[in-house]
Amino acid sequence: MEPLRRAPLEKVNGLADIEESLLRLYKTMRKIDPSLCGYDGKDKSGGMGSDLGALADDLELAAALGLDADPTSGLTSSYGRMRIVQEKKEVCLQESNIFINRFLRQMETEFDVAFASTRNMLERALSRKSDKEIYQTHRRYLWKYCSLTLYARDIHLDGWETLLQKYHEQGNPLFRPFFGGIIESWKGYAKKATGEEAELLFTHQPEKQHEGLATAARKLTVKRSQTLAGRFRSDAVKNIVADKSTDNKSQSYEVFRNVLDDIIPLVEMEHNFVIDFFHATTLEQISFEDYLAANPPVQDRKAPDHEWLGFRRMEPDREMARRVTKTMEGMFSFLEGDLQKLVDWVVFNNPL
Repeated sequence: MEPLRRAPLEKVNGLADIEESLLRLYKTMRKIDPSLCGYDGKDKSGGMGSDLGALADDLELAAALGLDADPTSGLTSSYGRMRIVQEKKEVCLQESNIFINRFLRQMETEFDVAFASTRNMLERALSRKSDKEIYQTHRRYLWKYCSLTLYARDIHLDGWETLLQKYHEQGNPLFRPFFGGIIESWKGYAKKATGEEAELLFTHQPEKQHEGLATAARKLTVKRSQTLAGRFRSDAVKNIVADKSTDNKSQSYEVFRNVLDDIIPLVEMEHNFVIDFFHATTLEQISFEDYLAANPPVQDRKAPDHEWLGFRRMEPDREMARRVTKTMEGMFSFLEGDLQKLVDWVVFNNPL
């Protein structure tokens, strides 16, 4: 258990030693009490159950615990021997708690380092527009801790929820200014509405208020059909063609669409990363032990960033879905207000 207390979490070799020790600890706890391991929506770090049924025929574990065992009858159930087993439980749980507390403290630093690396890349980017590849920086850096978040979810649910909270609290300052930069950058490409266009689109009451509505409507109709509409079909159309050849400006509503095309994939990728990195889904039925067996050693583990763009199936566990939603709302708490301001800007520039 020494690596759990002292191996460096920030180094790959230290993580490899920690995973190996955690695997031994996980197997021991599972044999002592199978209900302890695996996600079921409850935090189990407060204590282990007392069911010794799983020990009845496990002679290998009996030897590890220092208990005498009869190959024909398994473990005896005397009080003294049960006390030894309970003591072993407490040792396992204590070591696990010590490690999780250490892991939580370290991840605060790792989150800062990861988000800082993405921020530095964005600040050096030539364009203020969206670049999905840059936003993968912090995700690739953090991926080496993916197995440990699974262990935390299965054994220490409260600690796992603390990780989620720290992640969105430290990630929010990254996305807020750069999403604002994306919006402002696109607004700079907007075409300004001219006075003539506004005059052509909207009519107004004549200055002489004593005229009847029928007379006013007739005058406006004649005016539009004979002068403004005619000019719109000739000069205005020519101007639009000329504008397209010399100006790449977009209408305000097109700017809004472009902003959504840039921002929505970034939000979607972050959402999918949260699900995968924190194992925040019940659709993934895999234990900590199976995860380590199915994946390469931590030195060779690569982030599956190509899988983070696209829709995911709806989470059937509503409590788990609530946790993911809360994380995303914390991460992008500013986005609803920013998009509403953009809507107001679009409508002001182009009421039609």
